[in-house]
This record gives sequence, structure tokens and C-alpha cells, in this order.
Amino acid sequence: MNGAAHITLVPDLMWHRGEFRTGLAVTLAGDRIAAVGPRDDAAGPRTLLPGKALLPGLVNAHSHSFQRLLRGHAQVQRGELKRSDFFSWRETMYRLAASLTPDDLLVVARHAFTEMLSSGITAVGEFHYLHHCPDGQRYADPHETSWSLIQAAKDVGIRLCLLRASYLRAGAGKPLQPLQRRFSDGSVEACVTLTTDLAARVAAASDGRVTAGIAPHSLRALPAEAVVQLAVAAQRLDAPLHMHVAEQPAEIEEVRSEHGNTPLAVLASCGVLTPRFVAVHATHVTAAELDAMASAGAGICLCPATEADLGDGAFATPEALCRGLSLSLGTDDHITMDLLRQAGDLEMRERLRQQHRLVLPRAPHALLDAATAGGASALRLPCGRIEPGRLADLVAVDLEHPALAGWEPSANALTACLLYSSGSATVSDVWVAGEHLVQSRGHATADAHRFAFANLARRIWS
Repeated sequence: MNGAAHITLVPDLMWHRGEFRTGLAVTLAGDRIAAVGPRDDAAGPRTLLPGKALLPGLVNAHSHSFQRLLRGHAQVQRGELKRSDFFSWRETMYRLAASLTPDDLLVVARHAFTEMLSSGITAVGEFHYLHHCPDGQRYADPHETSWSLIQAAKDVGIRLCLLRASYLRAGAGKPLQPLQRRFSDGSVEACVTLTTDLAARVAAASDGRVTAGIAPHSLRALPAEAVVQLAVAAQRLDAPLHMHVAEQPAEIEEVRSEHGNTPLAVLASCGVLTPRFVAVHATHVTAAELDAMASAGAGICLCPATEADLGDGAFATPEALCRGLSLSLGTDDHITMDLLRQAGDLEMRERLRQQHRLVLPRAPHALLDAATAGGASALRLPCGRIEPGRLADLVAVDLEHPALAGWEPSANALTACLLYSSGSATVSDVWVAGEHLVQSRGHATADAHRFAFANLARRIWS
């Protein structure tokens, strides 16, 4: 898809420099923002957006698109009531993962990406580990499933950073379980080789909307020396480096048994913590570990809905914001695609924990930044802000939507309404690379993708 021609968008309000402002227009030139300034000074063809507020496109920094099939099926009790936790959920997820073909991945990713786009997400970091056949054998093209995800993103129009995950074991000294075999490349050397090869092929074939990153799955799934080699590859490729870290107490104890320390402490001692590193979840971390992350300039990606769904626990958001840590957000298992509400939920769950109100520093503005600029930083993409030179990835919300009634005259009230009340229900229009993909809440191929996905879901769960 080619970027839009030179055009100027004129909304009623625009999120610019950390707040909603009136009287501004943004000029797009191809896939980039050419200028931001007073609407009366804007030149060229104009598109008026009355009753609309313009935001940077939301960035979903952590997705497993195939897990969209779990929605509604992994949240209910089946059979006799018994204890359910992350690991019991994981067994359901593994069985699903083992059943999917590359064509199935194309179907589910098309729908998941369309749902994201319609909710205002313009870029997604896809943490991908379903690489090979269910029995562990490689496809004729070892990147077969990656191409399915890339094709889905191209068909929908969303910006994709494909984070190819490496996975070698079930835990320290534990061979892969049968349902994990398709995740593994077989050796550290193969992980590095295949990841590097995919990144090179993506760079050669992409129009700029698809990039690649590196994702050591976790210290449970990889020995520390493998993580170090993958980190070196990420530095060589100037690619983002994402990793599941400290999601559950059981994971921390397993790492401590192998290494004598916590996951983040091990990664710090290996020199893995750098500005390109993003710890996904980091649910159970200490103040000292947050200090180490802040000193290294590393980021943290939170997935509030998934962490609640799986009973993981709640991240120490106030402590992270006070340290200036870069936060991003992900939809992970896609129990919801509403990234705006998930940003707001960081404040709400902290209120429950502290039993006070208005507890996060600089909220709600810092939370909206996490959903936009923070995600862009995590994926190393030049988007997330409405500034000249940035990618023209934009979202309009409908100021006349019933859920927003009464926000006037305070623009701060609008931010609070979007994050704590209305969420993505108010998204009306979406542009990616200057291309107007969602218009008046409609995406051209949404119905077809939903129909195919629903048929796939019936086959999987029947």
C-alpha cells in the first residue's frame, strides 16, 4: 500500500506536546508528518475533521496474535472446579498452538490485526514463536509462519514489528515438552542464524511498514549464554530486544535455582540491559531492579488485561514512573484490544492496591504516552508523536460520542474520559503511513476477516 498524497488534517483538538490543544493542523507528505502548526497557516488541500480529536496512533508493543482464539474459551471453567493459574492456562494455550497451520495463522492474524486497527492501534510488536511444524520439523521455508503474519499485516495495513522469539527448553535441565517442539530452532546457533536471516529478508522486502526484532523468550526457555548471543545479534542489527521477565513467582524461583539470582539481576550481570531492551511484564521486580533498569535506559512493557486474566499480579507502576522508566503497553493474549482502557487500568488497579485515588504521577498524561510514544520507543519506530518527521500514524476520536459527553471545557477531562471511561469505543478514523484505513469506524475488509476467523474458531473449539 502506498502512502497518501500531500494533505492537511484539521481537527478540533490535537494531542501535541503532552496535552490536547486547539487551533492546530497537521500536514502529511507521503508516509510522514511534514508540519504541525496553526490551522490558519496550513497550506495545501485540507481535510476538516469537525467534532474530532487527533492523537498519535496507539502502539501495541506485545502481541501473540494466535491467542486471539482463546478469548471467551480460556476464561471459563470446564469440568470440575479446580485451581487455575498461569500454568493451567498455558496448557490450553499450548494445545491451541500445536493445532494451527500457517494458513490458520494468516486467518487469525488478519482478524486480530483488523480489530487492533479499528481500536486505534496503528503498530504492533508481534512476539512470534510458532515457527515450525507441530512435531518440531521445519517447513520447507523455515520462516513459513512468519510470512503468514507479515502477509496478514500487509492485507490489513497495520504496521508490524515481527519479534522473532527463541525457545530451546522447558526449563533448566528440562527437555522440551511435546507441545513446545514447534517453538524451538534446536540450538543457540540456529536461533541466531534464523533470526538474523529473517531480519535481512524482511529489510530487503519491506516497504517500511514491516520491521523485525529479536525476542529471547525467557530465562526459563533459554540458558543465559543464549540470551547474550541474541542480544549481540540485536545490537548488530540495531533491532529491538524483547523478553518475558519475572511474570510469575514460580519463574523467578526457577531462575534463582539455576543462577542463584532473579531474572533481572541475571540479565544485568550479563550486560543485556540496554536502551534497546524491553522487559515484558516484569510483574514481580524489586526497587533495586527498577533502579538498574532505569540506569540502563531499558524499557518495560505492561499488559494489564492479560496480567489480570492470568492472575499474574500487578506491576509497581508508581515506582517505575517516579524513576522515569519508559513504559509501553501490550494486548498479549487479546482478552481485549482496548489499549486506551488498559492504560487507564494501570491507575485503577493501583487505586485498589493503595486504597486511595489519583495515585500515579502525571496521570493520565503519562499513561497516554505509554500507549503511544512509549510503545514507539519499545519497537524502535519513529512514530508515537505528532511531530514533523514522524510517521503519519494517527487516530481520530469522536468528540460527539455519547461516552464523551460532558468533557468540555477541560481538555484534561477529555484525556481522563478516554482512559478511564470510553476507551477505544470512541475511535472513528485511523491513518497508517498517511493512508486512511479506518473511516467512520469502518475497515474495508473487516467483515471478510471476521467471517473467516469465526469459522476457524468454530473448527478449533467444536
